[in-house]
Amino acid sequence: MNIDEFLDSNKTIEKVGKTDILKIKYNENIDFIYKPSYGNLEYGNELHFLGIFERINKKLYGSSFDFQSKYNKEIYSNYFAGEISRIGTKLVDGANLYLKTYIEENKVQLMNNSKEIFDKYISDENNNMKIKKDAINDYIYKEDNIEMNFSVEEYSYEEHIKDLIMQYIQSPVETSKKIFNKYINNPEKAENIYINNNYERITVQENIGLMLQINQYRNMLLQELINNPNNEYKKKRDIISSIKDLDAQMVTITLKHDKEIVTFKYPKRLLQQIEFYGWYIPDLKIRDKVEKLYDNIYSGEKDELFMKEIAKIEYSRKVIYEDKELLNLDNSVTENIEGTHDIVDDMFG
Repeated sequence: MNIDEFLDSNKTIEKVGKTDILKIKYNENIDFIYKPSYGNLEYGNELHFLGIFERINKKLYGSSFDFQSKYNKEIYSNYFAGEISRIGTKLVDGANLYLKTYIEENKVQLMNNSKEIFDKYISDENNNMKIKKDAINDYIYKEDNIEMNFSVEEYSYEEHIKDLIMQYIQSPVETSKKIFNKYINNPEKAENIYINNNYERITVQENIGLMLQINQYRNMLLQELINNPNNEYKKKRDIISSIKDLDAQMVTITLKHDKEIVTFKYPKRLLQQIEFYGWYIPDLKIRDKVEKLYDNIYSGEKDELFMKEIAKIEYSRKVIYEDKELLNLDNSVTENIEGTHDIVDDMFG
């Protein structure tokens, strides 16, 4: 008798190959599957849990190492449906599908009901500033329309996860819907928001409406930046866009600081993060030169100045970004690394 025949039978113990397999009834539809720690019950005085078998749909949950092994097919099962750990994930994924549909169908009402909370939330300057910074980052990195993803919070089901897994095995759709309903209709103020140095508690529905309001406000700020080509972040956006899809470790940057022009290699990843660290410039002479130019400037201000003073970016001898207005200013003194340009390009290009 193989493992699947044993699972279908009314037997509670059977030798499958060289191993004794046991079934312990959980309810009319579910059996727990075990084996002795050493092959058979005579020598193995401890039981090792193998998995869960759901009789109606003939689904076996457990370890693929036990039930799907290519090397030891003694208890290989065609009923294997997946790891037990994945059941909890599927349970929540199903609940989240109901949540997504609910938000789509009730978006306007959720937002209207949370308008007063939203007004209070953005009256806090720190909250308002954070949303504006997020919109600026969206603009710089060309995230042109931000969608929010909502998920059923773990606190709403974690205490009963074992029972819910057993329910899900038997009725996946109904169990996921149960989790969703309990979460969305919770009358308690279970969510925390931070306003004016204090935490305030609001309901799940109020929190979803607040998040939708915040996202709408953030997208409005983003659109204002997109509609204004002369905004102060346009240069950063153009620079990031020019290197975004570039398959490179290093790029060549031409920097114009006051009347001096300096050209050097710099890591693409740091440029993409809008960060300047002089010690990443490979050429020691140029590194020393640039660090002197930026002496006595704090790191955050240095990052901003660095981006503002980029006149040109090249990769593999091609210009990928150019600030013509900055380059056309007169009375400049040039120092670069043209003597090593081809070698470094060959290394990193």
